[in-house]
Amino acid sequence: MLDEAYKEFSESSMAELTETYSNLVVTGTFSKAFGLAGLRAGYCACNTALKELILKVKQPFNVSFVAQNAALAALKDVEHLERSVKLARNGREYIIKRARGLGLKAYDSQGNFVLIKVEGKPEIVEDLFRKGIIVRGCGSFPGLSEEYFRVSVGLEDENKMFVDSLREIV
Repeated sequence: MLDEAYKEFSESSMAELTETYSNLVVTGTFSKAFGLAGLRAGYCACNTALKELILKVKQPFNVSFVAQNAALAALKDVEHLERSVKLARNGREYIIKRARGLGLKAYDSQGNFVLIKVEGKPEIVEDLFRKGIIVRGCGSFPGLSEEYFRVSVGLEDENKMFVDSLREIV
């Protein structure tokens, strides 16, 4: 199983590997770049034999009529997807560049979020929260400490507000 939930932000896909590996299933979602999180619509790519096995065990009517139609409409609106992805990529690069400019460790990302480490500041998540910025603390992630957090890319003004708040804290 290979999860490509953030594929649209990365410009690459591994779906073609399903032709080489008969046991590979590549999954995707309409929740991220398409902005349809509440509809719980997704898809998978796999070879024909594996597809037949999956169809034998799937629940009937497991995707609602509304979700199916919303997903189809989203697939047709290529311009909206391109604008959304461009906005997210630009925002991601802005956050990474500004965080690094503050001397922080900002990791390259292929999603619509950035992992940042603030050395010697395990209270960073709470400090940002007090300024009205909600980020995901990563201290519970294996191999990471309380100094790490993940921030989702927002609109331009939201990204600027985040960076300004981060600058004030560090």
